[in-house]
Parts: sequence; C-alpha cells; structure tokens
Amino acid sequence: MEELIKESLRGKKESYNTLKNLDLYSKEAQLLRKVFVAIVESIKEGDTVDYLTLAKRANELYPKDTHLPQRGILLARVLSPILQSICAISWKERGFMFCAVVVKKKNKKPGEGFFKLSESLKGKRATEEEVKDWQKKAKELLNILWKSKREL
Repeated sequence: MEELIKESLRGKKESYNTLKNLDLYSKEAQLLRKVFVAIVESIKEGDTVDYLTLAKRANELYPKDTHLPQRGILLARVLSPILQSICAISWKERGFMFCAVVVKKKNKKPGEGFFKLSESLKGKRATEEEVKDWQKKAKELLNILWKSKREL
C-alpha cells in the first residue's frame, strides 16, 4: 500500500487508479475505510479530530477489524499512509486535502507529514489559511452528505 501511495503522489495516473480501486476486502482497504469513517463520525462533533481520538473512534466503530495502535510512533506509522491515501484521493477528486481535519491535540494543526504531503501534491507547502479553508470545505462537504442522507 505504501508503494501505491508513493506512486500516486508522483502523479502516475495508473497508480492512483489502483489505489482508488483497492480490493475492498483487503486489509489495507479495510483500514482506509475504517479511518475515513472515523474521521467522518468525529467531524460530526467538531471541526477537527486529533490523532489519538481518531484511532480510538476507529477501533470503537470496527471492533472486529485490526486495531489501530493507541499511541506513539506505532500509531504514526500505521495512520500516516492511510491519511496520505485519503489526502491524495481528495486532492485529485476535489482539489483539497480532506485529511486537514486530522490535527495534533496540543496545537490543533496537522502534523509535519501533512505539510510535506501538501508540498508534493501541490508543489508548495500549504499555508495556515489553506488548511483552515480545507477544514471548512471538508465540514461543508460532510454537512451536504448528512443533509442528503436525512432526506432519504
């Protein structure tokens, strides 16, 4: 999965399509889905979610799946490629980095990996204004989805 992410970040269309069309039953796809749903559920309650809260929420939502580590470097190693995938897909599909809503607890800003990824995706490091705008866009997108879901 990490190699697919790296290739998708280099702009190779076929790699992006492979990443986008991961086998839905693979462990990687399950983790990706688990984290994405946890982000969506967390954003219902606020504008951002910190890494540890995200991991806890993901584990609570899917208790039978592989658990995300609850702290430290292990959490970062598992979560980082998943968030990179989500960001790469949202950048290509929507023109913003959806994972901007995942932040450090202390300063409420995304981690350094996020900013390095923004540099490789858009050619320059994301500014604070862009991050705030992307957080707002993510919340707006989710509000539209929740509203349409309630109307069904």
